[in-house]
Amino acid sequence: MIKGLWSKVRLVCGNHSDEEKIIMSPHEGANSAISKALYRSSSGMFYSCPKYYPENRNENEPCCRNHISVKEFEDMIGYIANTVCKYESMGGTFEIVGLTWKSRSGVEYSVINQTDEHIDIKCVNEKALWKK
Repeated sequence: MIKGLWSKVRLVCGNHSDEEKIIMSPHEGANSAISKALYRSSSGMFYSCPKYYPENRNENEPCCRNHISVKEFEDMIGYIANTVCKYESMGGTFEIVGLTWKSRSGVEYSVINQTDEHIDIKCVNEKALWKK
């Protein structure tokens, strides 16, 4: 089992090129009227691309809407933990680079790097990106 899995996982925004490697970060939810209209309530904490916010973008750079909820993050951690346990129960190691999966809500994940300090997971939430 990987100790401290939650703190080792870094989400990489999959809406950008691999060379950029933009790390997603947790943010407080919104209580605005727009948030309530979109989600029918205040939204909870979530992980998003830093380019979600205007202060992190260049002039005329579009907003990156790639984000996941804390619940989705928890489910991702659970998936990794279960996968590692399966590997270990069969006598294998927990090298998981290359592991890919899609969550029940349609978020695509791919483990792109694993060191003793971090496990980098590329995350793409197509529904959040509003691509048609």
